[in-house]
Amino acid sequence: MLEGAEINPAFEQAPVDPEASGDDQNNSHTWTINEPDTLALMDLDKTSVDGTGSSATSNSSDSEEENLESYTELDDEFDTGAMSLGPYEESDYESEPDFDENFDFSVPEEVVTLEDHPPPPDDEDLDDIETFEGAGKVIKKGSSHFEEILRGQQEKSTGNTYFPFRDEDEFRLVHWLNELPMSKIDSFLGLRISQRNCNLSFGSASNMRDRIQQLPETRMPWKFTRVKLRSGTTSSPVYLCYRDPVAAVRSLLDRPLLKEHLEFQPTRHWKDREALNRRYSEIFSGDWAWEIQGSLPPGATLIPILLGSDKAHLTEYSGDKSAWPLYLSIGNIRARICNKPSMKCWVLIAYIPIPTFKDPKPQHTALQHRLFHQCLAIVLHSLQNAGTKGKYLRDSVGDYRHCFLRVAAYLADYPEQILINAAAYSNSPVTTAGYHDLGRSNPFPRRTKEWILGRIAQVCDEVDPDDVEAYQAAAKLVGLNAVDRPFWSELPGYRPDLVICPDNLHGLFRFWRDHILQWVQYLVKGPELDRRVAALQPIVGIRHFSNGINHLSQWTGREDRELQRVLLAVIDGASGINATVMQCLRGFHDFLYLAQYRSHSTSTLKYLDQALTLFHSLKGTFITNGARRGKKGTLKHFCIPKLSNLHMWHYHISRMGESTQFSTEITETCHQIMIKPAYKATNRRNFFVQMCAFMNRIDSLALIDEVGKWCKQREDPGSMLPQPSNFHPSSGKRQNCV
Repeated sequence: MLEGAEINPAFEQAPVDPEASGDDQNNSHTWTINEPDTLALMDLDKTSVDGTGSSATSNSSDSEEENLESYTELDDEFDTGAMSLGPYEESDYESEPDFDENFDFSVPEEVVTLEDHPPPPDDEDLDDIETFEGAGKVIKKGSSHFEEILRGQQEKSTGNTYFPFRDEDEFRLVHWLNELPMSKIDSFLGLRISQRNCNLSFGSASNMRDRIQQLPETRMPWKFTRVKLRSGTTSSPVYLCYRDPVAAVRSLLDRPLLKEHLEFQPTRHWKDREALNRRYSEIFSGDWAWEIQGSLPPGATLIPILLGSDKAHLTEYSGDKSAWPLYLSIGNIRARICNKPSMKCWVLIAYIPIPTFKDPKPQHTALQHRLFHQCLAIVLHSLQNAGTKGKYLRDSVGDYRHCFLRVAAYLADYPEQILINAAAYSNSPVTTAGYHDLGRSNPFPRRTKEWILGRIAQVCDEVDPDDVEAYQAAAKLVGLNAVDRPFWSELPGYRPDLVICPDNLHGLFRFWRDHILQWVQYLVKGPELDRRVAALQPIVGIRHFSNGINHLSQWTGREDRELQRVLLAVIDGASGINATVMQCLRGFHDFLYLAQYRSHSTSTLKYLDQALTLFHSLKGTFITNGARRGKKGTLKHFCIPKLSNLHMWHYHISRMGESTQFSTEITETCHQIMIKPAYKATNRRNFFVQMCAFMNRIDSLALIDEVGKWCKQREDPGSMLPQPSNFHPSSGKRQNCV
């Protein structure tokens, strides 16, 4: 073990399969990470988790909550499998110039026309709000977690909330110093001006970090577990770093800063007295929350679990280091607050491993997919019991509720969407549409949990799942990927057609950039389009592309939005752009902007459908004029997964609320404020354990920072709760609100 490494065996045995052999039962252990700066993975061979159990760590501070529980923890066997995303490019499926014999290339004589769509509804326009009676009932009142922390801190040092640091000023300095490398901290502390004027209680970076460890710990300890693969062999052992999702939910409910932004009762918002025009905004305003609440015991509280994941490159300019983080939040927090980085409402709960397989290369993607599902089954195992029998959780004022945790949404781009829902590549992740059905104007039946598991069982009857190559080939024929045990198979209430959300960033914007814009550039020609874009008068608030757009090599969602504002006006009157093309493009852009409303009503959803219908009715003109092209020339079809997914928006908004709260822009932001700074703080060796240790320090500092502000507010009841710090607990970076 390298110097400075510290690892403690878990204090609690993992759930054991009663049918497992004695050796298997004795080998299921896990460790919690205590503050190692470096850790040799060779010293961690004592543990292995093969999908038949997971560890559970209990905290003494949770004893009051556990005493309320009238049930025992589940010891059910769990074992699911899957992971690794292959390269995703539109050309992978567009290179086949398949001809759709059923497609009508003629422009219809009568097409749907669009009325001027109304603005999104405002709260002030509401006439009636219907609340689910009895939901979110308080079971018991007690002390809050922050009160316990404050009491413990002041017992250690009378009146000092920031113990073991001398006072708030020293704590603020530590807050700042912790962002620096240890060598820089030592250099600062060695300055004569620091020694003369600061009078600090620590004299080195090592001593400062030791004191940070003495701060009250968050209730989300990191666990480090070796995963025993169900399929394939790797060049080195596979380890999983994760936190208990139930503990992550506790940490969010504990925060007084979020008290005024939490909802515990499903609602129906009506814009008229006749209850005909309904409004949709937050998750609790949709049909899903109302239906789930109706299936729970009287007085129960629904906690919608929001998950998000995305691969992230850790190295810059050179190197191949990457991470696959998994984030969690809860749908009880209002969307505008939840998605502000400064409010710290998203919690990092796992790093999905990305190993190197020794198996034949064609099997690598299938094996990675299975490992992904196997790891998520371990991470989310506690949600099985929490979603079926519930957990008694308290909020920031000490009110206990009987909470049922249900996975409501998973934020992911298209490659991960098909991975999660076990769909074959170039299939729809949320419907039963196959490759040749993706361009249809009418949606296909939903991809339900029963449909997916039924087909998996059918393939398993025909082919041995351990024969990865044969299973993958057989599964592809029925629209599945190589996953034979989805992680969600045992999660209560999981809805594959709803959990996979419409994605504005990688869905709408990427379809617009990869297809709509490409068709326009073919019709208008690059130089002419650049000339028209550059000729626009600069306007404050709107980006001016002074050199056109063809020179842009890196696009972001910001460039997409800026160009979408002016594209239709710029191309109007250009050669190659006729009235049919303009009407079709207007239909899509109307859909694009309507889909981004932060509040919808029955009326705006009708306009959303009309815009999509108009686009579908006229899209054939891009085949007629040759703009719909592939590598080998004009394509005679619209078999594009992102086009098929446009049917998701209306269905999903009416059940889960507006779509902007599920955009993958959220996970992209989480990478910048959690993953990248943590990696920069490591020595680049065994960096995942170091990243977890870094975030432990940051989380402890952020916790005491918030406790201190809450304490000041209590001492001055007339004051407002301070605005949230822009210091993110998992990054050490200061972020602006968005």
